[in-house]
Amino acid sequence: VDTFKAGLKSRGIQLETLADQIRAQVAWGKVIQRQVRPKIDVTDADIDTELEQLRRNIGKTQYLLAEILLTTDSTSKTQEVETFATRLAAQLRQQPENFPRAAREFSQASGAQQGGSMGWVLADQLPPELAKALESLADKSISNPIRTNLGYHILLLRERRTVTEALIPKRDDVMQSLGTMRLERAARRYYQDVRSGAFIEKRGE
Repeated sequence: VDTFKAGLKSRGIQLETLADQIRAQVAWGKVIQRQVRPKIDVTDADIDTELEQLRRNIGKTQYLLAEILLTTDSTSKTQEVETFATRLAAQLRQQPENFPRAAREFSQASGAQQGGSMGWVLADQLPPELAKALESLADKSISNPIRTNLGYHILLLRERRTVTEALIPKRDDVMQSLGTMRLERAARRYYQDVRSGAFIEKRGE
């Protein structure tokens, strides 16, 4: 424990900040599993539509991404989270092999327990801020923290490829991909609703 604390201190990370991030990540994961995941459903028609759309994407660029999402649950903590995100991104650029472990420890994205993996995605499937960041991000590199309405994202671009007919996935893979994507979107909407409700309640006090 003492060695761990010393390691955090040497990197400028407060133990309390780490504990807050872990506590928030665990709690958020439980909320997603109980409140959001049971509502996610993928039908055969959904899969057919997605396969048709994928074939229309032949010739476009796909990105193999992983992300770390650090949410900002209050205005007062925004600067603290930004500082932590900046330090974390800098450390991960020095040791990119630690990205999956950092995602599992700190990220509040739905793919955190999979090392932050987002799989292969198109730019138009991402929030505009993340899509724009990809334009200047090299393969096998890690971005600076990117601000969205959810908080700060750190992206790892593993590689990119052009979509071809041979890359069109099987139905089972499409079902899994759709489920993961819908869970991520539903989790983001749920988070925004919770934040909006808390803000309205606070103003009404």
